[in-house]
Amino acid sequence: MSLPLNCSGLERLTVYIRSLCVFSFLLLASTLFSQSDFRSAYVITLESDTIYGYIDFRGEVRNMRVCAFKASLDGVVKEYFPEEITGYRFVDDGKFFISKEVHTDWVNGTVFVEFLFKGIANLYFYRNLLQSAYFIEKDDGELIELNEENREVKQGSRRFRHRNRRYIGLLNYTFQESPELQNDIRKTTLSHRSLVNVTRKYHEIVCPDDDCIVFEAKIPTFKVRFAPFVDMSMTYLKISKYHSLDGFDFDPSIRPGIGLGLEIAMPRLNEKLSVCLSGQYKEDYLYGTREIISPYHTEKNFVHLYTQNIYSKLGLKYTYPTGRVRPEVIAGFYHYYLLNRDTEGSKDFVYQGVVTSNSVEVEYFGINHGGFYIGAGVTGKLFYNIDAFANVYGQYGRNFSVDKIFTKVEMTTFGLSIGLKL
Repeated sequence: MSLPLNCSGLERLTVYIRSLCVFSFLLLASTLFSQSDFRSAYVITLESDTIYGYIDFRGEVRNMRVCAFKASLDGVVKEYFPEEITGYRFVDDGKFFISKEVHTDWVNGTVFVEFLFKGIANLYFYRNLLQSAYFIEKDDGELIELNEENREVKQGSRRFRHRNRRYIGLLNYTFQESPELQNDIRKTTLSHRSLVNVTRKYHEIVCPDDDCIVFEAKIPTFKVRFAPFVDMSMTYLKISKYHSLDGFDFDPSIRPGIGLGLEIAMPRLNEKLSVCLSGQYKEDYLYGTREIISPYHTEKNFVHLYTQNIYSKLGLKYTYPTGRVRPEVIAGFYHYYLLNRDTEGSKDFVYQGVVTSNSVEVEYFGINHGGFYIGAGVTGKLFYNIDAFANVYGQYGRNFSVDKIFTKVEMTTFGLSIGLKL
């Protein structure tokens, strides 16, 4: 990337941070979907032999498509597909996947399903990119799909969404030998815990002397954490094109801030990824100067901008899954909203050694802008279930206020955030 020789330092910095944002966002996306996480596990061959080693853990969708196996951590990866092995299991958390022929409207063939419960009736779970379902299997080997159907019902000019809990009737039919379970079945939801509980109760009623096995790992569907933080940042401002502040050189604003983040993870899909939302309050002070020199006089302009701002961010974070201190990277978008402002402007007019000073009204540059941000840092266990984190970030944004559509406002920020994850 080449820049004009007369390009200012701030312009160069702005171009670099903008290019870095785009490049890092693409690099992060590539990293998120290619990062391996090999864990202690074993494969069960078609001949019922057990081979111990390490299997790549990537979340449910990938785990139900392929098994990436290594005999040792530095060994060569061998991929097993559902037709080639009986199943595989992770040693530490007990998650167990087996090969099954599944024939439904949305999947048809041999796939890996997660084995949740083994007893007089077996319970399985399957997910692909588009849909998911639970399956009950009894002695005859038939897989009964448990799902619900959402339909739109029209009554006159009004439309309603109707949820048909088909799985309740299917469970009553499957567990008909145990009519005392009807109340439990009626309260059952389509979730791992609820279905495992009702299937285990059925087993204990029908075969109280036989042991059953629960393979379900205690992994929540959603994991939400609050993250209060403090922040110190340095913001650069540049204004150009059809604005009275065009050409001003602004000193960077170095100010603290305070905010609250929200991390939403879906461990069953991918425990390394989380969606991050945050809101931050920060005040900025920006001092700018501009000097105009002509053969007859000199004009010096000064401006003071005091702002109270709210920053809101939406990003995708990758956190390395193991270790007491875990590195993490994040990329996303942000929006800036101006809550309040106080502006002061003055002009010194120098003519033949005489200085005339006047205050001037300062035209502001809109209340909205937005852009990209990237960040990297570490998070580590503090005590109990509370983590501490620190990260650095850079962001670049431009204005999109309708009333200043012809004015180009660029803000480049570097910052450090420190906080807790609760």
